[in-house]
Amino acid sequence: MKIYKIRHMQTGLYSAGGSYSPRWTKRGKTWNTLGHLKSHIRGIAETRQALTIRDMCFWEVVEIEVSETSKVMCKGDDMLKEAVNKIQAKEQERQDYLDNIKILREQAISKLSKAEREALRV
Repeated sequence: MKIYKIRHMQTGLYSAGGSYSPRWTKRGKTWNTLGHLKSHIRGIAETRQALTIRDMCFWEVVEIEVSETSKVMCKGDDMLKEAVNKIQAKEQERQDYLDNIKILREQAISKLSKAEREALRV
């Protein structure tokens, strides 16, 4: 499969599209067919933006061959299980933290006199 991009030869950046005034980025936009790319260029030329048309002499069309692979990097179920395990571990860590705070609070309260506990209404 082939895809197409427009590269600005002076800057090395790629067109991110836009018919009025194209933006240029490191990644740019990808066109899936040469026909769609030609249509885009025609659209820019028809707007007759003098600066853009003069700049077009520095553009080049880049054809990129893309091949698909069937290699599976990580199964979806494994990713889901991993995410759930991380969430459960975080929740357990949070619960342990709250339990420790509760124990420390009870220890601190037990050291208070009866009058001090009454004042706190614990």
